[in-house]
Amino acid sequence: MVPGMTSPRPVRIGFCFLLSILALASKSASGQNPGAKAKPDYRNPARAFSEVKRGSRTFTVEKQLLDENLATAIKALDRLNTNIDLALSILPRHAHKQVAILRWNDE
Repeated sequence: MVPGMTSPRPVRIGFCFLLSILALASKSASGQNPGAKAKPDYRNPARAFSEVKRGSRTFTVEKQLLDENLATAIKALDRLNTNIDLALSILPRHAHKQVAILRWNDE
């Protein structure tokens, strides 16, 4: 503890601040964070999609999922259908038509 101080807190905060500055300086000096992972590119390779009708709704699903694991896709779509029904039960009736026409995958 520093003479005249009643608490070691300022020294600890200063030390943590100094360590943070050194870490940032070493990161900027190297140009990149050595522990950082490369960000995935979800656009390449290009993905194909298929429309799947479940109940009264039509969903757009990645074709690879349908080809490789149809059971998981169907289970997920059924769960999604159930959750949409739950959400609609909470919303006022006049909002149902607006929600029904929404397209979430438009860019």
